[in-house]
Amino acid sequence: MKINYYLKRHFFLLASIVVGIVLLFYADYRARNIWFVIGMDNNINALMTAMGCGLDSWMGIFFPVLATVPFATSYVSDQKSGYFSSQRLRKHHKSYFIEKLWKSALTGSLSLAVPVAFFSIYLWMNNPCSASLYDESGDTVTSFMTHFAEENPKLYMALIVLLTAIVGASMAVFALGISTIVKNEFLTLLIPFGICILSAILGDKNNLLLTFCPSEQADISLYRVLIMDLIVLAIGVGLWIYEYRRKE
Repeated sequence: MKINYYLKRHFFLLASIVVGIVLLFYADYRARNIWFVIGMDNNINALMTAMGCGLDSWMGIFFPVLATVPFATSYVSDQKSGYFSSQRLRKHHKSYFIEKLWKSALTGSLSLAVPVAFFSIYLWMNNPCSASLYDESGDTVTSFMTHFAEENPKLYMALIVLLTAIVGASMAVFALGISTIVKNEFLTLLIPFGICILSAILGDKNNLLLTFCPSEQADISLYRVLIMDLIVLAIGVGLWIYEYRRKE
């Protein structure tokens, strides 16, 4: 049972990574060949377009699902299968909860960061002499930390990969915390996604979709992105700690 359990989780992680890569390449293809988006000869503009600024950038919408699928529902599955009870007998109660927390964070990070890193490397290998960040009219797709992007393009893309890892961990831990309340695998995946969509509809600077692709809004700062990530993470950790105390 334990082997099947871990195979299932590893399959979900691999599936999330593959889907993420496919979505990025699909958005890039559509932006270049269908919509003819400006500035695609610049690698940073291409990355931002594929992540969320393009008309077909589905990863910028569904990233909460990709981050939460691998491990966030594992607690609900453990309880339904009886695995949770058996683990409590075989290992310390505290160890089980700590393991769930860091594995959710790690798999959430990998689910988003690996596709973005892979796509970024592909862009640089395919186009090592990246064009200017701005087009002839002075416009650019990239509106987040534009000066830094222009001066240090590779470091900027590394920063974007790091931010996707952080938001992936935050969303996965948040979903894990939510799972202690809803006790349902489908709702565990749906609620973080729904909250992100609702925040986007309400708009302004509290749009959680900006934590994945901040260039969707011109005036958002790095600090704002990190604060939103921290709040989401803190809620998830808080709910998880409460469940640990309740189960002691």
